[in-house]
Amino acid sequence: MNAASSSRPSVLFALLDWGMGHATRTAPLIQHAIDRGWEVHVGTKGTALAFLKSQFAGQPIIFHDKPGPDITYAKRGTLFKIAGQMPGFLKSIADETAWTRATVEAHGITHIVSDYCYGVHHPEVPTVLMSHQLQLPVPKGLEGPARLFVQQHAKKFLTGS
Repeated sequence: MNAASSSRPSVLFALLDWGMGHATRTAPLIQHAIDRGWEVHVGTKGTALAFLKSQFAGQPIIFHDKPGPDITYAKRGTLFKIAGQMPGFLKSIADETAWTRATVEAHGITHIVSDYCYGVHHPEVPTVLMSHQLQLPVPKGLEGPARLFVQQHAKKFLTGS
């Protein structure tokens, strides 16, 4: 890992871009890091990226277009629509992991705050996973596999693997 440009912490905030909830709940944490004089990086995409760029216009933030899943919703049968998109979701976790490693190396990131981005973690960087949902909303027969999925991915934030 490259050394940060100074001895101050360099924090990466990575957030999911499904709606505005992740961006609005992460914004106060981003502001706190700026107020503390930390180097701040924000990785997201879409409307969340546009919102945060406007919210923090003129602030010393380095924005990154982070890879992530593109989920579409159906008016009916939403769970089945989302289930059909799971292969792409799993690939996006691998893409996030590769992106995170490259971003940490290139920018000397010393801390990570991941808002529901299961692929944004690094074995050498303290990382926090923010989540409001530890049980995915799936049909009854898929509750066990969904719980295992969350446990396996959340565990990476505890073990640093």
